[in-house]
Amino acid sequence: MMKTAVMFILVVVISLTYSSEEQEVARTYCGRHLANILAYVCFGVEKRGGAQYAPYWQETYLRSRKEPGVVDECCFRPCKLEVLKSYCGV
Repeated sequence: MMKTAVMFILVVVISLTYSSEEQEVARTYCGRHLANILAYVCFGVEKRGGAQYAPYWQETYLRSRKEPGVVDECCFRPCKLEVLKSYCGV
């Protein structure tokens, strides 16, 4: 009986963990909010004024890609964090 209860709890916990990972909501990020979320995703910090990141940020992380760009993918339509992460180090 005890093994059955433990197995049931284990299955429930694994199911909840798996379902929460699958339900990441796609959102739109534009303007300053897009810059802030990219700073957070790429650097792991919250961007305040942005001056300390400006040269590095502009040259390394916001270089334009061949189409589509981050604005196309995350401002004009919703995107997930994985898409934003793909722009880190571009």
